[in-house]
Amino acid sequence: MTTHRFTVNVPNPTTQRASVQLRLEPAKRQGFSWLPREFPKAGLKVIAAGLALDACAEEGNPTLKLKLEPFTSIDVHAVVNTAPSKKPGVAGFHLVDHRKGKDVGGVFLVCIDPPLDEPVSQTITTPNPCPATLARNLYLIQPGDDPSKVSRIKSVRPGDILDLVAQITNPTGKSLKNTQVYLEHLGVSNVEFTPSTWNIGTLGKGAVFYATWPIRITAWQTGSFEPSVVVLSQRTDPVRLNGKLSLAFRKELGAGSSSNH
Repeated sequence: MTTHRFTVNVPNPTTQRASVQLRLEPAKRQGFSWLPREFPKAGLKVIAAGLALDACAEEGNPTLKLKLEPFTSIDVHAVVNTAPSKKPGVAGFHLVDHRKGKDVGGVFLVCIDPPLDEPVSQTITTPNPCPATLARNLYLIQPGDDPSKVSRIKSVRPGDILDLVAQITNPTGKSLKNTQVYLEHLGVSNVEFTPSTWNIGTLGKGAVFYATWPIRITAWQTGSFEPSVVVLSQRTDPVRLNGKLSLAFRKELGAGSSSNH
């Protein structure tokens, strides 16, 4: 038996407590048409598939009910057990997010045996996604600096406090009303931030809004990580905008060195 595990972050980007019901639905064969040709197309026999909150769970339930506080998210774990196969095979499930009487989104989980180094997943678009997007990649500035001017901050030390900037723009021909944006998470990092929401209001055609959030480096953080910013507007569904930040060490002044302040 082969166990396939997936971790999916489920957010509540609203000001109200959310009731969420998740379910797993087996994918149809045509659902694998997007896979590259080199991936197996033969079916795997699924023994059991379920959802759990425990990352170490050996099995789960086909459905899972959650209560999420405003501007919070939670990791949900999908566990799929498949029978041994004499040749490479594939199976898939839709993890569907159901709220307020309708399906609002989810992800497509793909199980491949022999397994890949990294699980394959495909985002399922929401029925009416907010069209606001990032005008450019995320970047950092010194607190109080003009957020419209891109900084060249590349190195940090523990205790540094900086502002993370997201340039939110409206690429459509119509204004977006009641637009909101908030920082959901900072990816795999030890950077601290305080969740807060920008109530942008009406975002006009081609307009750019500079949303900022103070962040604090609490320990060594190097390499790249991917923050997630969520945008929503009137009569549209929330959408995640993922960016990437790269940080490196800032060296201490060595013995005998001097610094002018």
